[in-house]
Amino acid sequence: MTEYAELAAASAFSFLEGASHPQELVDQALFLGHAALGIADRNTVAGVVRAHVAAKRRGLRLLVGSRLGFEDGPDVIAYPRDREGWGRLCRLLSLGKGRAAKSGCRLRLDDLEDQAAGMALIVMPPPWPDAAFAASLDRIAGFGALVWLGAARRYAPDDAARLEALAALAGRRRLVAVNDVLYHAPSRRPLQDVMRCIRHGCTIAEAGLRLEPHGERHLKPAAEMARLFRGYEGAIAAQAEILEAVGFTLGDIHYEYPDEPVPPGKTPTAISPTSPGRERRSAIPAARRRRSPRRSAASST
Repeated sequence: MTEYAELAAASAFSFLEGASHPQELVDQALFLGHAALGIADRNTVAGVVRAHVAAKRRGLRLLVGSRLGFEDGPDVIAYPRDREGWGRLCRLLSLGKGRAAKSGCRLRLDDLEDQAAGMALIVMPPPWPDAAFAASLDRIAGFGALVWLGAARRYAPDDAARLEALAALAGRRRLVAVNDVLYHAPSRRPLQDVMRCIRHGCTIAEAGLRLEPHGERHLKPAAEMARLFRGYEGAIAAQAEILEAVGFTLGDIHYEYPDEPVPPGKTPTAISPTSPGRERRSAIPAARRRRSPRRSAASST
């Protein structure tokens, strides 16, 4: 039986886009028998803690990352391979959010190039891969990270031609199958439509092509994904490469007490304001300053 791991899942922490809680995605992936699940919300890692807790409790392997949006390039799903890669991803997100207004994130491919080491990247193509996308893909491949090209069925008339074009474009970079998930189960599609309308400031009746053209962006069983990618079995097999390359989990992060610079011959405890004797010496002058003249005069009579 073919194993499958969804590596492009967005939760409700992708604001007004994802329509399922991280815990729901974990539970559904486990129910469907997925080998692992990758949570990658747009320009944030806010949902990964809840997903980590749920996955650890349920015994599902979880990849934590983020779907990065770029002003001059395609979306890229970034999964840190180790603790250092996680730090780079967090710095990248901090940089982008520091440039933008509240809830925004402004990133350019140059920023990714500076922080790409230690990451596994899945480049997500546009509806049709054009020359500009091909140039961006080649550029990202030179950043020093491991790179795959994501492929999701669009259920459009040109779907077969698009998948063939993506396979040709991938070249040395492996094609990897994803379903580009926005909700855990088909029943959540109506909520996703409502969230899309809120995002665009319109009603359902007015939304038109701003809504998803189909209701397939949910977690699917391995057999269904194998059917959808028949003839491109290597795209599903490539998931194992990513799972092998990404060793980082949130469990690798531990509290690290910061360094305390102290004068030569002293210890942090000795110079602490609350060390024995020091507390009383520092409190007495403060008490004298707070003492009012009236109280001083009263106490002297």
